[in-house]
Amino acid sequence: MVTTSMTLVAATAVAMLSCASFDATNDPNSPDAAPADVVDGSVDGSVDGSTEASLVTPEVLATGRSGLTGVVASGADIFFSESADGGLIASVPIDGSGPVKSIYGAAGSPTAIAVTTAYIFWGDSAASPQPRLKHINRTGPPNLVFEDTGSPLFAVVAEGDLLAFATPSKIEIASLSSGNAVTQAVTEAPGGLGLLGSSVFWTEPLAGNVLRSGAASVDAGSAPEVVQSSQVGCRSVTATSLGVYWTVPGAVMHEPLGGGTAAPLAVNQNAAFSLIADEAGVYWLTADGQLQSAGTSPGMRAPRTIARGFSASFVATTQAIALTPTYVVWITGDGQILRLGRGN
Repeated sequence: MVTTSMTLVAATAVAMLSCASFDATNDPNSPDAAPADVVDGSVDGSVDGSTEASLVTPEVLATGRSGLTGVVASGADIFFSESADGGLIASVPIDGSGPVKSIYGAAGSPTAIAVTTAYIFWGDSAASPQPRLKHINRTGPPNLVFEDTGSPLFAVVAEGDLLAFATPSKIEIASLSSGNAVTQAVTEAPGGLGLLGSSVFWTEPLAGNVLRSGAASVDAGSAPEVVQSSQVGCRSVTATSLGVYWTVPGAVMHEPLGGGTAAPLAVNQNAAFSLIADEAGVYWLTADGQLQSAGTSPGMRAPRTIARGFSASFVATTQAIALTPTYVVWITGDGQILRLGRGN
């Protein structure tokens, strides 16, 4: 454990997905073997991923974008990052009432994006002399500020007063109000990172562990809590008050937040990635271009396809979905930002 003070800003914190970089369409950790809870990839039909909703054509919020690398919802807008042409941070109204607004050009090579009420954060994997975590003011002059991270950041998230980011060798958790940060060493490059309240969740794909820690426990030198083991190939992870969710080859898993038995939320999934959830539902993308939705626990609402036929060619750590109470918004590999009402 190392306690530091972030040089970004006294009110800065970022939670970032730290994961090995690979294309979701060619996942080296997606063999046919199912997790231990699933026998031969088959479970009760309520989680077998076979249900397809009456598909509604998604609304297009933006098209013709280049190199989309992340998306997040905040307030009335969708914020997104692009890696092409020197990098771009931009936004578009969630309700579709206006065009794309360019916020910051020359953003470098953004790997992810996170937004708070005051700042916009992203990881720049191409910064010189080394990769950096960057942020600008959300309103007023941009005032670019950065922190060298030593190795590439793979994703970034923020919630409340906490900000966290991950590299292949560490997870850093910082307070937005104080700027104080603690560093959680990792034994392998995380496959995914999630944030809920004061807890940070991440996965170890090779060891098969889903882990949980927090700034206070890291600062005290406590070992991270093992949420679940024997989950080889685990990657994307997220959490809500109703549970912890993660992907394994061929399936999406769930465990109650307070602990208990892990069970499949959905199986027969083609390289599921970009998990996102709230108390109303769970969403993810698959490598074959499907947007899937399910209830918050096994058996509550069968998983179903709610959109299909789009490009999902992304680095598997990409956070490609954003949620609002009304809409699910996602980016595609061919430069679209799409929206569906959550009742669909």
